[in-house]
Amino acid sequence: MTIRTDPPGALVEVDGTPIGFSPASMSFTYYAPRKIKLTHDDYETVTIIQDVPPPWWDNWLTEFFTENLWPFTVRDEREFHYSLEPRKVHSTESILQRAESVRKEAHTEALQGPSGRAGALF
Repeated sequence: MTIRTDPPGALVEVDGTPIGFSPASMSFTYYAPRKIKLTHDDYETVTIIQDVPPPWWDNWLTEFFTENLWPFTVRDEREFHYSLEPRKVHSTESILQRAESVRKEAHTEALQGPSGRAGALF
């Protein structure tokens, strides 16, 4: 399995294990959805659940034939391409406004309690 990104050079993690910087390749022994995380400076971190379905020759009808009787080596190589979005730059003012709204919300909940009634903490 090879994972390519645009731009190249993103750190690639598959199922929580770092495999290198894109383009990065790894071998695999079973077909299943894979959790792929892509991290790159100045770009948004992306987590993808990538389905890796088995090929046509790997099913209960043909598997015995292709693995035992087929005279050629069968190799399954997958390639996935992902485009990364530039990281959004937030202004200091927008961050301070968000922090103030969270602080007010936390203060209101502390006074009212989680049930929404005043004095619920006592």
